[in-house]
Amino acid sequence: MWQTRVDCVRFESEKSRRTQEYLGMELALRLVVDEEFIQLFSMTPGLEQELVVGYLFSHGYVTDMTDIESINLEDDAMHVRL
Repeated sequence: MWQTRVDCVRFESEKSRRTQEYLGMELALRLVVDEEFIQLFSMTPGLEQELVVGYLFSHGYVTDMTDIESINLEDDAMHVRL
């Protein structure tokens, strides 16, 4: 699961206590198409390729999966070649 545990202080009825809570994690993902930066996404990790393909379709970069020559995740960027 894409979460992390953090120490915190919980306040209830004018009292406080130390505890741990889980927080969802976010990933900053850059989309680079044919070596040109297109978009920065802030997302929960997982399904990065599906997000990028959906973005490319919905913004008219591609009309068919065969329009995508390659798609590769490298560090914090999804590189797409059309």
